[in-house]
Formats: sequence, C-alpha cells, structure tokens
Amino acid sequence: MSKQDPQNTVSVSGGVHVGSVIGAGKVDSHARVRTGAVGAEPADEPVTVADLREMIAAARGDIVAAAATEEERVELAYELRRILEALEEEAPRPGPVRDRWSSVQGILGALSASGAIAAITDAVAALFGSD
Repeated sequence: MSKQDPQNTVSVSGGVHVGSVIGAGKVDSHARVRTGAVGAEPADEPVTVADLREMIAAARGDIVAAAATEEERVELAYELRRILEALEEEAPRPGPVRDRWSSVQGILGALSASGAIAAITDAVAALFGSD
C-alpha cells in the first residue's frame, strides 16, 4: 500500500484536469481517480425567474467591480438594474432580458465565461432561450 502525501495532491472541482501534476520536485503524469458523491443540484429542478433574480442581485457588486473603466461600471450598473426590473414583471419578456444580459457579457468580455456570470448566462438561456 502506498503512502499519500496530502500536500502533494491536485483537486479538480467542477472541471477536468488534463496534463501533468507538478509537486515536491517531481512531475507525475499519471493519476488515480476516486469517484463518489458529487455536490450537484438535481437536474429535475429547473431554474426559476426568482432564482435568476437572486443570482444577479448576489453577483451585482462583483460584476460592476469587474469593469475596466468607470464608464463601463456605470453601464453595467444600469443594465443590471434594468434586468432586475424586467424580472420583477409578472411575465418577463425574453428579448429585453437576453439583450441586456448580452450587453453585460459584451462589456465583461472573457470574464463572462466563468463563475457566477456563466451560471447567470446559463439561467438566462434556460428561461428565455439564446440568441
């Protein structure tokens, strides 16, 4: 039985690791895979407008702060406020929500592909379709 050095491990959460692992003076290109319970949401619980509203409200400050310029921060704050207002309607119209979220993604560029922003993008698509 081999001993495992707890300081010489790689943990991949929510993705896939491809390549070599570097640690403690050696490069190791093999791996052991352990499977088990993964903390994932059940697929049968679709996202709701209330969920999307909460996601945007929770990430709003971080999204605005990610802008490169003050002008972009002002524009992001405006777009997010308008999206939240649209989501308060009894039956939000898909076009304006998609268009405004697309504007947010355009301002953020590459940042829009990660974290909470990607989750919001997925929720917008699930609720209102994609362009």
